[in-house]
Amino acid sequence: MVTSARGSSNTIKWSPDGSKLAFVSNRTDHSFIDVYIDPKTPITWIEPSLGKDVSPRWSPDGKKIAFIRIPGAVTDKGGPGGIAASGARTRQDPAPQAIPATAERDRNQHKPWAIWTADVASGKGSQLWKAPETSRGSIPTTDGSTNLFWAAGDRITFLSYQDGWPHMYSMIATGGEPLLLTPGNFMVEQVKLTSDGKWLVFSINGGPDSMDIDRRNVARVPVDKTAMEMLTTGVELETYPVITGDMNTEAMFSATGQRPELPAIKNLTKGTTALIGEQLLPKDFPISMMIIPKQVIFSSPDGTKVHPQLFEPSKSNVL
Repeated sequence: MVTSARGSSNTIKWSPDGSKLAFVSNRTDHSFIDVYIDPKTPITWIEPSLGKDVSPRWSPDGKKIAFIRIPGAVTDKGGPGGIAASGARTRQDPAPQAIPATAERDRNQHKPWAIWTADVASGKGSQLWKAPETSRGSIPTTDGSTNLFWAAGDRITFLSYQDGWPHMYSMIATGGEPLLLTPGNFMVEQVKLTSDGKWLVFSINGGPDSMDIDRRNVARVPVDKTAMEMLTTGVELETYPVITGDMNTEAMFSATGQRPELPAIKNLTKGTTALIGEQLLPKDFPISMMIIPKQVIFSSPDGTKVHPQLFEPSKSNVL
């Protein structure tokens, strides 16, 4: 055991030089960001409050930490803290508390959150950016939630729904107006920062084809400018991308309407996708009987565009 702290601990992050650990100390109705150095050094509390602090991210030089602050849970009537806690639930950053049932029903209530930064040595911090106080400005619930990263060039990137779509934004760590990195009518999800800190790679339901809104492609964007580029296009479905450490290859999952997901790699310059483990599919897997769905779009009574999928049987897939 490295250290013992009250409550439960999660979201452990090594400092860039490997000498310190940042983690979330959850106290049920609030949580702290703590930094552990060694058994002889007291744990540093990073700008402690009665809020729920989650998602610690080290600066490249290891001197600062960025994190997300949401209000602490206050009542069983769906107070703002209880609602906001729902947005903190991600694979990397588990939520410290369940959502009150009444709050879960109120889909349009604002769920506030903000980005803070703090000095590791002193523990002192300040608010860098606060999300708009609108339902669209609520803490995201997409894969990875806020997808907070401290990137190269002393930039902090994050995801927000504030324009109606979950998009990535970037801002200087000293403050300023966020830059929209991924404009367009599509959602960004499964976001990863490259090892050099200069690019974000992710999957989107967008691309050059009108059908892409019902598929998934892979794209990337530099962390300091609006210059997104597609890394995959076509009828395949590509998800969960990462870029290798040499910055030459993307790895991802690839599927089609008839073939299940398989690992795949693609050289970023040659542009050829290679599946990994295709031979492991059962020989009797009924690929030819799988139905490729057709795109259907219609408007609901309130004008919202609805995207169901139509599966029409054919002679080849009827038993």
